[in-house]
Amino acid sequence: GGSLSIFESEQGVGNIDLKAGEGGEVSIAGGSSKTFGGSLLLKGGDGVSSLSGRVDISSGTSVASSSADVLLRTGSSLAGSSGRIAIRAGESPSGGSVSVFSSGGGDLSIGTASSVTQSGRISLLGGSGRDSSGGIFVLAGASESGSGGGLVFESGAGVSTGSISA
Repeated sequence: GGSLSIFESEQGVGNIDLKAGEGGEVSIAGGSSKTFGGSLLLKGGDGVSSLSGRVDISSGTSVASSSADVLLRTGSSLAGSSGRIAIRAGESPSGGSVSVFSSGGGDLSIGTASSVTQSGRISLLGGSGRDSSGGIFVLAGASESGSGGGLVFESGAGVSTGSISA
């Protein structure tokens, strides 16, 4: 197969804009083969004396309806396991942060899918460190005029009931 390479000019900053026509879509994919598929790498530029380049993935804005979803998923597998999704901050002396928020009163759900044989687990882990380890905090939201948020820990039903331990 052929390849396409686009480079910035030697004189300075070069921008590349890929944009479809009205209502069109842009599709970028790694190549397929009989042995293994090609990768797709999306990366911000390196910064030597300042910040590195940002990677921003978002759906478009809607004026008269709901905005579209942002879907991040691995491919399916017919023989082995599907791939995993890892979101993590890069290495640094002071550590990086990963934050997940909903906006304006929206819900945030973290779960595993149901399965015929066995469902997956959800694990919250605080990291270990030489000087101190990371903690796990579960906090319910506060309210100025109504009820504060509650916390519910409930084990699943089954032939034998799951346990809750602290």
